[in-house]
Amino acid sequence: MTTGTISDGVAVVMPAFREEANLTGTVEDMLAALDTMGDEHLVVIVNDGSDDRTGEVADELAARYPGRVHVVHHEVNRGYGAAVRTGIATALDRTDVPWIFLTDSDGQFKSDELPRFVAEACAERADAVIGFRPRRADPTMRKVNAWLWTRASRLLLGVGARDVDCAYKLVGRRVLDGVQLHGDAALISPELLMKIRARDARILQRPVRHYPRLHGEQTGAKLSVILVSLIGLIRLWVKRINDAPLGRALRSVLHPRDMACAALTVAAAVASVVSYLVFAARHLLLGYPETVRGLLIGRGIAEGAGLGPVGTVWLPFWHLLVAATAWNDTWYYSGFSGSVLSMVAYVLATRYLYRTAVALTGSKAAGLTAGLVFAANPNVLYLQSTPMHGLVFMACAAAACYHLTVWCQAGAYGQLAATAAAMLLATVTSYTGWALALATAGIVFYAAWQREPWLRPAERLRRAEAHLVFYALPALTGIIGWLAWNTAQSGSPLSFIGGATTAGTGAAPGGGAAAGLRALSDGVGLGLLVAAVLGFGYYLVVTRLRPQTSAPLALLALAPFTVYADQLGESPGSAAATAAVILPAALFCGYLTVAVRRYASRQAGYLVAGAMLTAILALTAVAGIPTLREARAASNSPATVANARAGAWLRAHYTGGLVLIESAGNETVLFDSRIPLGRVVTEGDSAQWQQVLADPGARDIRWIYARRTAGSPDAVWVALGGRPGAAPRLIHYTLVYADSNRVIYREGDLA
Repeated sequence: MTTGTISDGVAVVMPAFREEANLTGTVEDMLAALDTMGDEHLVVIVNDGSDDRTGEVADELAARYPGRVHVVHHEVNRGYGAAVRTGIATALDRTDVPWIFLTDSDGQFKSDELPRFVAEACAERADAVIGFRPRRADPTMRKVNAWLWTRASRLLLGVGARDVDCAYKLVGRRVLDGVQLHGDAALISPELLMKIRARDARILQRPVRHYPRLHGEQTGAKLSVILVSLIGLIRLWVKRINDAPLGRALRSVLHPRDMACAALTVAAAVASVVSYLVFAARHLLLGYPETVRGLLIGRGIAEGAGLGPVGTVWLPFWHLLVAATAWNDTWYYSGFSGSVLSMVAYVLATRYLYRTAVALTGSKAAGLTAGLVFAANPNVLYLQSTPMHGLVFMACAAAACYHLTVWCQAGAYGQLAATAAAMLLATVTSYTGWALALATAGIVFYAAWQREPWLRPAERLRRAEAHLVFYALPALTGIIGWLAWNTAQSGSPLSFIGGATTAGTGAAPGGGAAAGLRALSDGVGLGLLVAAVLGFGYYLVVTRLRPQTSAPLALLALAPFTVYADQLGESPGSAAATAAVILPAALFCGYLTVAVRRYASRQAGYLVAGAMLTAILALTAVAGIPTLREARAASNSPATVANARAGAWLRAHYTGGLVLIESAGNETVLFDSRIPLGRVVTEGDSAQWQQVLADPGARDIRWIYARRTAGSPDAVWVALGGRPGAAPRLIHYTLVYADSNRVIYREGDLA
């Protein structure tokens, strides 16, 4: 069988060096086993520059068994690894067999195990079956060396083999095709296992018998061979680390492809840390009531309460992220549990805006402008320092816009899937994401419809619908899931509407469109809004709404939604709520830089970008930071101050036992009291909440907190009938704290 190809069976690879006395017996034993299997086969002998009669014996075997034995000669000795590589390449080139079997020609293995290996590989649908020697027939020193070599290979390369250099390996062609091997000496075996594992190969390990060597001497124990193998192992370990995700990330940091993007990222990271330290030192991180609420919900989830603390108003993703860090008391009570998430999201959003602007315009100047306009915005710098969900939403929206831009330009389904994933996270972070998800769906349909105008309308519609479904199924899953959750928890899928009004930033909802526009101006900055409008005009002129550049249009939904939601009372009209509009504003400011550079000069473009940043800083110095003003106003309000005072009293006097308190509206009381949430019964404990309200004493409640503010009493005060002194259920409780709007009861007689 010297011509043609083998359609089925096994190709056996046998490296040979100075094996003239062993080669004939080993090859004929292998051929006998292959005969019993009934498959077509080929034995490839690689004579690795032997200085004895090994090459002549190999040629004699090829002549005796034509078509069944093939010989390849190395003119000089190149080492065991090179011989294995040559044998594998020859077997793959000369045959189409599904299996390649690697073994040695020294006679220490018999072929009778091979049929079992092939049968198990087929039965178990394995990609490889590798042997291990329960009893190794070698000198003691060689056994010690092999044990150390296997442990080192497992530790450094993660091969997971019990006997890494056992020369009895059956490997499927599928996982060998395209594998590049470079290892010398004994390194070839761990390298092979590492690389087929990287292809998610299913590998079985089976015991094989090992026999003493009858003729010749082993070369693997030579000091030179050991040193070559160890050096190669270390190099392979370094390569493995470099190819891992962490290694690739480190390389991108040390040797970035885009120096401008790298510099912007470093600048954003530095600005993030400095801003956090400045605001934290002045105790300004927990001004918004939303910050404390998010921390409480995250802590409740971290303590094993499930999603119950989320309720039916507050979307879950942000709180799940906080739960991952809220277990640490220092981080939790300082707010760092949430701030660190905002800080990471801030840097990611900056990078995404840069990359989106570059993808849209081809200009790094536009990318730098977009990134800096976002990163230097004082509202963004303050919000990224606080434990609020706003920056996480912005990062998700910026990621969705980038991947949507790349999809609009290249049409790769992977980018559309990434867009959908980012939008899914955005929709379970902020209700603003719902409007953005629908706007993005419109862009997906528009871009898909416009991509192939030469097709018949029916075919264009079919393809556009297919892309829309591919995007919408994952992207809208979060919305559908939240509606289902609300239905299960409250009986109404829309029970969240209006619920956010009392739990936002402290600003009153409503006030008309003028109030919404004022909030928009505060959140973004009037000067940047003007620059963004000019850049948007240039964008319309140069792009003519081509589908390849249509992605930023989805972000425009952020502006009207913040004003519209304010009218519904679904979210408060505030700078914090409207700050997300900085995303499209930053991109269109990038377009303004491009326009100036095109019609004036490169230097003028940079001057315009610098002027915008200078205007931001100057306005901040004169008028302050709107989001910070709102946070201070909320934290200094009489209600918040009184809540903090009540919380401090509870912290000083709490002596154990269960506490009954409605968390909504009383978050600062609960947070400042530092009572373990496992000792608190709130409306999040839906299974016992109503029962406890009906009879606190029967449910082992020791402390009761109630807010009796006229017009907005909490559920506990309402359950007490508005006249706690006359309520029979409080007969065993004593009033221990009271102000004009709050009361605290403790079980028992103080005397």
